[in-house]
Amino acid sequence: MNILYDTYIFKLQKAGGINRYISDIISNLPSTFHPFFFRKTTNKIHIPNNSDLKFFWLPKQLSRSSWLLDTRLRSIDVIHTSYYQITPPLTWDNIPGKVVVTVYDFIMARFPHRLEKSSKVISSQTAAIKRANHIICISEATRNDLLERFPECEKKSSVIYLASSLSPPPNSIQNPYQQRYFIFVGNRDSYKNFDLTLNAFALLKVKNKDLRLVIIGSFWNEKEEQQVKELGIWDSVDLIENPNDQTLAILYKYAEALIYPSEYEGFGLPPLEAMTMGTSVIALKTSSLPEVVGSSGILINPLQASPGAIAEAASSLLNASVEERNNSSLKAIEQASRFSLEKTLQETVAIYQQFQ
Repeated sequence: MNILYDTYIFKLQKAGGINRYISDIISNLPSTFHPFFFRKTTNKIHIPNNSDLKFFWLPKQLSRSSWLLDTRLRSIDVIHTSYYQITPPLTWDNIPGKVVVTVYDFIMARFPHRLEKSSKVISSQTAAIKRANHIICISEATRNDLLERFPECEKKSSVIYLASSLSPPPNSIQNPYQQRYFIFVGNRDSYKNFDLTLNAFALLKVKNKDLRLVIIGSFWNEKEEQQVKELGIWDSVDLIENPNDQTLAILYKYAEALIYPSEYEGFGLPPLEAMTMGTSVIALKTSSLPEVVGSSGILINPLQASPGAIAEAASSLLNASVEERNNSSLKAIEQASRFSLEKTLQETVAIYQQFQ
């Protein structure tokens, strides 16, 4: 089968869960599935590793004729879009053939006044959902959100969980900091409650002078930088932009825990990545996070979320015995093993085969 993947997400972000997800699928397709990319991308992070990957050229003039666009795409069996917006000349009105859309979350619909360009994304997401021949949801929570808004999509939607493609580092690689630290991974939009993480860490520092906080994500904005300095933790916080997979795996492995107090997640890839490395997760008991973390981490009632509650959970991990820490690590690895890249790929391929 010939599968065309639109590369719009690679234009939106240099690195992130979505382009990692799309890249993992393309990189591991069976040999009978032939991937095409539209269009070329200059992004060098999370690019698929598939020797069969080819670029499929669609001139902009094709937008003027549905017949010409349909003719050009006749050799394509399925179009799997990477995001709700797609690359011209394709639009949700003119895109031909069988279309698979992955719905990652309804963050924009839930927090329209907190996030920039939410109305545009909501409009595109709605158009994508209505046009799709099949909708992949990345968690039961996301599918529930989908059916709450679009009950007519029940028969054309299914849940396929994400998986982590990170590999545990060799035991010979030691803690790069030589001291204890917590880690925060991902974007820091308002619903991520990054300020809770900073305030909780400031409380932890009172009794743990050598403790550090490692942040994986984009560079500071002015407000964040001011807050870190006002809390007196500037010299104890490290920010790392776009580490490679090996570095990220090492940072996860030696962290005391991933602090992830997000209000809402369509799936929550960082918690799964952390658990794959045997690292505990401190998160809120909301949306998809109970599905991902299960009983292996510490889930805090969102109504009780506070710097004190997060600091208390973190302190319990810092003060745990060696046996308790080992048991927590084994539970995290066991929970993570329920989500495999092989299963994600098999179930995605099965969706494609429906249209063969």
